[in-house]
Amino acid sequence: MAERQLKRPAPGSAALLAGVDLGGTTVAVGLVSADGQLLTKLVEAVGEDHQPERIVKRISGLLKEALRQAGRSCSDIQSLGVCTPGLLDLSAGVVTAANLKGWTKVPLVKLLSQELGWETCRVTLEHDTNSALLAEAWVGAAVGLENIVLLSLGTGIGAAIICDGRLLRGSRGQAGEVGHAILVPDGRDFGRSGVAGIFEGYASASAVVARAREGMVPESSLSKLEALDCEDVFAHAAKGDAYAKELVRETARYLAIGCINCCRFVDPSVILLLGQQEAGEAFGELCRAMFDGMGGERVLLLECRAALQLPWASLPLKAVPMTFGMLNLAKNIIGAGMLSLPVALRGAGLAPYVVGITLAGALNAYTFFLLGWCCEVTGASTFGELWAKCFGQQNAWIADVSGSVRYCVLMGDFFSKALAGLLPDCPLLHGRGVDLCIIGLCLLVPLSLMKDLAPLRYASIAGLAATAYVFLMLLKDSVSSARWGADGPLASNVSPMRLDFFEALALFGSAFMAHYNAPKFYSQLQEKSVPKFAVLVCMAYGLALVVFVAFGMCGFALFGYDSEGNILKNYGFGPEVMLAWLSMGFSVAFTYPLVFSGFRDSCASLLSGFGIAESSSFRLSFTLVAVAATILGGTIFSNVAQVNGVKGAILSPCLAFIYPAAIHLRSTAKDKDAPASLVAMRRGSYGPGSREKQKL
Repeated sequence: MAERQLKRPAPGSAALLAGVDLGGTTVAVGLVSADGQLLTKLVEAVGEDHQPERIVKRISGLLKEALRQAGRSCSDIQSLGVCTPGLLDLSAGVVTAANLKGWTKVPLVKLLSQELGWETCRVTLEHDTNSALLAEAWVGAAVGLENIVLLSLGTGIGAAIICDGRLLRGSRGQAGEVGHAILVPDGRDFGRSGVAGIFEGYASASAVVARAREGMVPESSLSKLEALDCEDVFAHAAKGDAYAKELVRETARYLAIGCINCCRFVDPSVILLLGQQEAGEAFGELCRAMFDGMGGERVLLLECRAALQLPWASLPLKAVPMTFGMLNLAKNIIGAGMLSLPVALRGAGLAPYVVGITLAGALNAYTFFLLGWCCEVTGASTFGELWAKCFGQQNAWIADVSGSVRYCVLMGDFFSKALAGLLPDCPLLHGRGVDLCIIGLCLLVPLSLMKDLAPLRYASIAGLAATAYVFLMLLKDSVSSARWGADGPLASNVSPMRLDFFEALALFGSAFMAHYNAPKFYSQLQEKSVPKFAVLVCMAYGLALVVFVAFGMCGFALFGYDSEGNILKNYGFGPEVMLAWLSMGFSVAFTYPLVFSGFRDSCASLLSGFGIAESSSFRLSFTLVAVAATILGGTIFSNVAQVNGVKGAILSPCLAFIYPAAIHLRSTAKDKDAPASLVAMRRGSYGPGSREKQKL
């Protein structure tokens, strides 16, 4: 059979590879750089409509959204690989049969090529396990090795083999079906294989559940469960249930025997496992002991030399512990929005300010949590996925353009004030319009034209340091110089009844906005669960609330009714103040391209129907015009509190209240099977992280 694999970009190239993982319940799309780094990944439930044309359009939509989030364009993609289980005609690019309704002899490569407007040579079809193994051999656990076996443990056991540096396919492309190798002659029947005693009939997740039910004893705590899954068996074994412990020990033994047989067939340097993550470290060590014991006692004639490395206890890729996740979320909430809070206290009064910001924080925390719940139900991992499910991808530019203008307003404040203090003899640089034009030409345009925005992720660290510095500076000054007594501004503004309170409400909504990142925080939480995410959200929003209340009170106590929309404008030109202006200015400048790239790609999607976005000059011309427009907006709107207020009054309710509610209603009313589908998807393997790589 002729080899047909993706051609990798040259090292250091700006070209991308795109990957599609099409399963029975979900479809995932990812972008990979020339050095094998995963830039972005989107996952979506397949749903009930399995028509090939519909699914191809959904893949195309996910691909465009992934490009938007990565700040890249479709022309940057060198090749697209599609992997799926089932029977495939790889040379023809046809899915002969798959676990999707109506998928018989589907020319998937041709359909995708037509949808994307590509030649078919840019799209490649491959088995899912083969794709996983090729990835491990490229940039994963098997780099530099020429003899590798990969076992995918889930409902069954799939396998892929590289022998002497080449993927082993066989005469019909069906090589490597070790899951159907006979492990116990005349053993238990399993599935529809028609052969008794096969490997996956003893060591797969579904086999563990079936064996548990077949030999169930009333003394076991498992017998009290109405529904039983593989995760339950391992959990009860860890708690000391004797029956469950024996099942786990037998499963480890069967898995070890299967791995030893793989060593006999291929003589690999390493065996890699996908799945089993929830089984835990103890099960991994038990497998190793079984494997080593059989080889050492010479139960089999030949010595097993495969590397048995078991990082079962390591965290999943990008998993974040609770404490670190809480601090990271608090950092995302506490940003430049807090600079306008003293103005909110000035307009609302002390008591309404404290009550209002507390209620706003509680409501925003709840809707932030609701977005995480929606991700659990729908399988989404980014805000863009959720937005597309509810409003469509073409509306995403609304949030991004407001953020771009807001950043320009902030930069106009920061740099004009800083340059006025640093260069007092150069009045030309004291105007926000001139400063914004210089910053736009020297920083914003070059940064916004970058095709790879990954280096800008460190801007968040600079932003955290700048925000902490401003907060501590204001706290120190308020302790030493503010009037906290009965004659101070706070005492004279305790509970007035003014319409300005509604302006303060808008500022509260803007200050607590971090909802765009809710799916990211949920998907990256270590051992994620809805209750655990709720605790994380409460802790982070509680910390942010304390900071916001303190910042607003300190700022108003220090400057009183003269408080500006950007509280830093109340300061003079001391060196510590200049440092605050510059640090906040550069922090915002390096964050601007991350928002602008989403705005540009959303507009490109809108204009694609007119053929405008496909021209080679679109990226440059659009960037120049759009940056100039946001600079103009930053020049006209000189008060960041006005922009924050508009954002808080219009956009924040959409992103923080309307959108989560709409997603929740859709998940519970229109897609009543979504939670069940999610559970089925997660129980189809040894645990939620079954696709994470593990070594055996």
